[in-house]
Amino acid sequence: MKIKVFWLKLTFVLVGTLGLTTCLYAQVAQLDASSPFMELRDFEYYIDSSRHKRAEDIASLPSALLTKVRDQQPNLGLVPYPVWVKFRLKIQDTRPYYAKLKNSTDYLNTDLYGFVGNKCVWVRKSGLNVPYSQRPYRYTEVILDLSPEQDVIYWLCFRSDYVLQIGVDLYRDNALLRANHYFDLSQGLYYGIVLVISLYNLALFFSTRERIYIYYALTVVGTSLVMSLLIGQLFEFLSPNNPFLLIDYTFTVIALGSIPSIIFLYRFIDVKRYMPRLYKLKYVLIAGYALCAGLNLLGVPHAIVRSMIDVVIFIALTSSLLMGCYVAIKGYRPALFFSIAWVSYVSGMLIFVLQDINAIDSNNLTFYAAQIGSAIEMVLLAFGVANKISGYKREKNIAQKIAFKAMQEQQAYVQKQNERLEQNISERTQEIESVSSKLSHTAEALESQRGLLAQKNKMLTQGINSAKIIQEAMLPSLHTLQRVLPNSFVLFLPKDIVSGDFYWVKPQGNKIYLAVADCTGHGVHGAFIALIGSKLLDESLSANKSLDRILETLHQSIVAQFRQKETLNNDGMDISLCAIDFNTQSMSFAGARSSIFIVRNGDITEYKGSSKHIGGIRRFSKGSRPFAVKAIPLEPQDYVYLASDGYYHQYSMPSKIKLSKATFKKLLLKNSSLEPVEQQNALNQALKEWAMGAPQIDDVTVLGFRPNI
Repeated sequence: MKIKVFWLKLTFVLVGTLGLTTCLYAQVAQLDASSPFMELRDFEYYIDSSRHKRAEDIASLPSALLTKVRDQQPNLGLVPYPVWVKFRLKIQDTRPYYAKLKNSTDYLNTDLYGFVGNKCVWVRKSGLNVPYSQRPYRYTEVILDLSPEQDVIYWLCFRSDYVLQIGVDLYRDNALLRANHYFDLSQGLYYGIVLVISLYNLALFFSTRERIYIYYALTVVGTSLVMSLLIGQLFEFLSPNNPFLLIDYTFTVIALGSIPSIIFLYRFIDVKRYMPRLYKLKYVLIAGYALCAGLNLLGVPHAIVRSMIDVVIFIALTSSLLMGCYVAIKGYRPALFFSIAWVSYVSGMLIFVLQDINAIDSNNLTFYAAQIGSAIEMVLLAFGVANKISGYKREKNIAQKIAFKAMQEQQAYVQKQNERLEQNISERTQEIESVSSKLSHTAEALESQRGLLAQKNKMLTQGINSAKIIQEAMLPSLHTLQRVLPNSFVLFLPKDIVSGDFYWVKPQGNKIYLAVADCTGHGVHGAFIALIGSKLLDESLSANKSLDRILETLHQSIVAQFRQKETLNNDGMDISLCAIDFNTQSMSFAGARSSIFIVRNGDITEYKGSSKHIGGIRRFSKGSRPFAVKAIPLEPQDYVYLASDGYYHQYSMPSKIKLSKATFKKLLLKNSSLEPVEQQNALNQALKEWAMGAPQIDDVTVLGFRPNI
């Protein structure tokens, strides 16, 4: 039944459209029936490439320079120069007659000169450069009255920035009035359709708040503005005293009048749903129209803007038609209305363009084909919008029925659940009473366990504090450090009570060996590795004097000590190791995934260690590579820093951003001129201010000194 109703609606639309077409065609046919007294088909013309010749100069030109035309009304295309047309009339009576210029609504000048011999006896001026109030006849197209005098030679001057068609019809009084009457009637019918459809859709929008109605109303108004611009009525009624102003901005009117149709069409055929990948083309077309309007307003030459807007219009017309057909094939009914309507509009525009470029005859039917096509399109799309809204209502009713049914099912489900819940509550109440009794006994047991845990925690804390005392005893004291390096400090901040970092200082003859190590983990686990690492470092120094051999021995010792090849244990450390030689006033450095920093003459330099790690079964693949040793000459004002990565890995609250090595180096450079104790305090304060209450995430060790050379 629904299918039959749809086809009945479609038949009604097609019959109505056929009636509208017949009505419009009848008006145009009546307009053609008001045939002119004569068509000017035998004449001569001359193109004034100098643009400065006067009428008297043109009248004196030899015939050899004129182009003769016989039995036709030629289309000269885009001619940027004035075109002078010479003709004679053989009139046997003195009744008034008039020259009506075809397609003359966008001619800048249409001036008629009457010559007797080489003397100009009268002039009639018209065209866009002449306000409508000063024209011989205020009408959309140019009308000039002709003198009935004998032996008059007529020179008609055309100038246009657009296609120039030489077409002149000669009328008697009654024929001219009849032709103008039918023209006004056909235009009244067209704008009546525009007005009714616009007001009707505006009323529907305000009553239903469906935005598609306002989009369609704007589309109808925009299309009618473009049509009135092409016909020439926009100049006559919007800017009668300065019609030239509007022709300067013709492409602005066309572009802005076309944008609403793009928005409406993409919503009407639901491109976003059926062709989502092509939906962004809407924004491309809108941007193209806006660009053309902007270039036109900025005064870019018309030829450039015309070429651009022709491309945009071609893409818009063809893509919209193809998408409409595709969506219609997919079964979306409103797209069928759109496809039929768009074919009517495109056909009308195509006929208009073909007559504009002289590919087909230019007559009233072909000249007003775009207007006829747009009127048919408006009516068809009005039915299409109504069909689309009906679809919305059907979908809304179906959705309401589904929602109501779902609500009923939900209510039944809730009621059933409530009954089950009441039963469960009764059962659970009994269980709770039983469990409550058990919980009271459990609470007593938990309280006893909590006391035991508190006691064990106290014992564990005491043990860790004792380990802290042992670790502090293992580390070099500040007195020991400053005895060998007076200008030195150490910032040592364990994350927990004990630390996985350790620093190490050993004088040997004329050398001082220093190290800062960051062991795997922190807390008790890290502290245990740090204790073993410090002891193994002492043994490695006793067996070797070369820094690379010391580190290699330390590496092998940890692998062996922790039996890592058997247990697959990966514990180890990153370490910076330095040896200061007072005899040569230089320093040697070797590192395992760690660096040292030297401040000299207002600049800071980072010396990076090897990528090889101390200990760890996963690093055996790098075991064959030796640790690199770097020799660094020292100067009296140098300041050297060894540090673990805990300082510059600290993050702040609430951003969770790490302090970074670059910021750490800036802090070292900034504070390097301070006294050692002041440097230690400044670094500690800067770390607290950066963290902004964030918990410390790793052990922190920074050892700085100025070598005594």
